[in-house]
Amino acid sequence: MVIKRLAINVGVRFDYSYAYEPEKHRPSMLNYKVGPQFLNPILAQIDPNILIKALNDQYHHDPSIEFNQVSPLDEHHIPYRKVVAFTTLSPRIGFVYDLFGNSKTALKLSLARYYEPIWSGKYNAPQLISAGAMNWYWYDLNGNGYMDLPRSGPVDPRYIDPNGDNYGLTSYVVQDPNIQYYSDDIKCPYMNEIIVGVEHELMKDFRLGLQFIYKQNKNITEDVDAVNGYDPNKKDEQGRPIWLPYTFVDPGWDGKWGTSDDKQYTVYGLASYAPTPYFLGSNSPGCKREYTGVILSFQKRMANRWQLSGSVVYSAFRGTANHDYGGAEGETALYNDPNSHINADGRIRYDRPLNIKILGTYVLPLDIAISAYFNYRSGSPWARTIERVYFPPGFGARVSYVGILAEPVGSCRTPPEAWFDMRVEKSFSFVNLGRLSLYLDLFNVTGSTTIIINQNPNIRVYYYQIPPTYTVDTTYGRIYSVTGVRSARFGLRWTF
Repeated sequence: MVIKRLAINVGVRFDYSYAYEPEKHRPSMLNYKVGPQFLNPILAQIDPNILIKALNDQYHHDPSIEFNQVSPLDEHHIPYRKVVAFTTLSPRIGFVYDLFGNSKTALKLSLARYYEPIWSGKYNAPQLISAGAMNWYWYDLNGNGYMDLPRSGPVDPRYIDPNGDNYGLTSYVVQDPNIQYYSDDIKCPYMNEIIVGVEHELMKDFRLGLQFIYKQNKNITEDVDAVNGYDPNKKDEQGRPIWLPYTFVDPGWDGKWGTSDDKQYTVYGLASYAPTPYFLGSNSPGCKREYTGVILSFQKRMANRWQLSGSVVYSAFRGTANHDYGGAEGETALYNDPNSHINADGRIRYDRPLNIKILGTYVLPLDIAISAYFNYRSGSPWARTIERVYFPPGFGARVSYVGILAEPVGSCRTPPEAWFDMRVEKSFSFVNLGRLSLYLDLFNVTGSTTIIINQNPNIRVYYYQIPPTYTVDTTYGRIYSVTGVRSARFGLRWTF
């Protein structure tokens, strides 16, 4: 719709989509040829599956598991069912205004909402017979270095050894055909987008543009411990704390306690009497991703045998939920426990504050085209981490340590990257037969090199010792990667 110098575009998109599981069957899985790596050799000779059978028996009789009739190791039949279903309306509207009425300067505004489509990589978690894992924490009570039968847990006396070990279930896959991996009130993730810009034809065939972009993700899906939650103050029915607090002091970058960069943290361990965690996909509150950017761009259209375009982007990508593979699937550790929220709000993994791109082409005599491309971008954000904070002996948690971010992501960055590529191309036309193009690509012409060194000490802290001690990651100070190979590629292309 056009009203004088104003053009308006309005649209609404309707979608209904769902993911489902087909009917399927799984035979018993208790038929491994080889047992666990540290299985006692005497037990391995009797039956390589004997420990797994014992743990499976223990699982079936674990009172903390609501649905434990079937384990991922048992024969099982799954009927057809829908996993998720979304009905969405995606509105969008755009305005273009001819500022001076001479078709040379345009003001632009776009408001839009985009819903995330259903994709199998994200919504495959409830597939009960897909590859999965049950995890136990092994307590080598007899100290022989081998995995023995448990002292308690199984009901079948064949699977109990009074002088053996203990095993604590830390995670499992619910096999209830009626279970929903996603909460009943889950909503489709979406993104709100605002773009404001101005474009001006500075001279013939040459345009300048300035844009402001804001994008905000909403209803981000993340898995949450539906049994224990992530509230550090949560208590069970008996009034006992679900999460046991432990306070320690981070020695900071200098690695010395008692200096100005020390910082006190309180971390939490899941109490040994707490239920086994069970994770449920939901739209977790406080889970956010926001992108803000300003783009200065220019374009000289191909005329008089040359063209040139480029942009300078200054932006910030912030939030608590990373947008890597796990973040896209909603399966990160962000809501696994209270520790994941420490320093969680920072720069997203793919945040690059400054990005400069320039692309140009010039056509020489004999129609030989030379093109060049330059790109500069800031390094990746990262932060110092504490790999393990060990709890004191007898602390009472299910695990002996937890890890945290020692500072927000983006406190440090890898070195910036810059590269310059070129192409030389010549084409030949053959009447009625097509067009043959020969080209030579030169990558990283200037030989730019980036060396990534592990600068994260990633310490393991034993704060309960007197005096406190820590160890440094064995790869600290070592070279992670080297990039910057200069290379060439010759090719030909036939079009017809």
